[in-house]
Amino acid sequence: MVSERIVFAASQTGARANGGIRSLSNWIRRLDGFLPSVITNLEGTQFTSDLRAAGVPVRVLHWDHRSRGGRLAHEFLRCSRALRRPPLPDPSLLHLNDIQSLQRFGLAALARKLPFVFNVRGTKPEGNRYGPWWQFGARAARRWLVLSNEMKALLVRRVRGLSPNRVSVVPSVVDPQRIHPGTRAQARRVLGLPRDRLIVLYPAHFNDLKGQDRLVGCGFREIAASTPELLLCFVGDGDPVTNQTAARAHEWVRDIGLQNAVRFAGFRSDMGDWYRAADVVIVASRHEGLSRAMIEAVSSNRPVAS
Repeated sequence: MVSERIVFAASQTGARANGGIRSLSNWIRRLDGFLPSVITNLEGTQFTSDLRAAGVPVRVLHWDHRSRGGRLAHEFLRCSRALRRPPLPDPSLLHLNDIQSLQRFGLAALARKLPFVFNVRGTKPEGNRYGPWWQFGARAARRWLVLSNEMKALLVRRVRGLSPNRVSVVPSVVDPQRIHPGTRAQARRVLGLPRDRLIVLYPAHFNDLKGQDRLVGCGFREIAASTPELLLCFVGDGDPVTNQTAARAHEWVRDIGLQNAVRFAGFRSDMGDWYRAADVVIVASRHEGLSRAMIEAVSSNRPVAS
């Protein structure tokens, strides 16, 4: 029996805490009856290393996920040429994991009559337009994959030309060996967290979408004053030297004297223990498709405030 060959194109930002990339890695490594290969933009990441360790062919083409204008056009030409010689020959399907991959590979796939699906993991705020590339995806992609029924309804309403019949809901997956319910006291012992504090966990890469700085700056001092046992733990990438959102959050904590109520844990690979140690998990994003942190919190039997 000949297995179907699928090429996955995925744009990485460099953030180690990336729910979309982690979900994709779980999908690829668990495919049954298919031969997957991957084209991505960063070498040396956990995603790239894990797939190679699992025997998945990976080709790295260095592009910047933030590119615009002439630089994007140059990357488009280079990526289009690479699609003529994919990691595995004669693929039957191209999976574009994000809008950046659609911009670099979508037209080339259309030209060589290679069917492709478009994976959408987030939404735009109301008032932000879904422009020409999204409309191209609505016309050209064989199918759109989204995270929830709410995402499907929003995108069908806001993306011109997108038919609901071409949109499928595929929720994120969680690794049950890492993320599962457990004893709060034991998890706190493992992490060295205090037993007698009310621990509120916000697991996310520091950026404007996630809004960790707004969470600290908008009334948190009053909440901490009225609940002295509260400990807010931020877990995720965010160096205050290079990350503006992290820098503002650190400044707020310092300026209003919240050092005893807030902890910055940085990126952690032991997220299962952090969920099990928490009393409640916060998702304070401006907008989301379906937050992976929310799914992992529920899988750990922890309540979510959003």
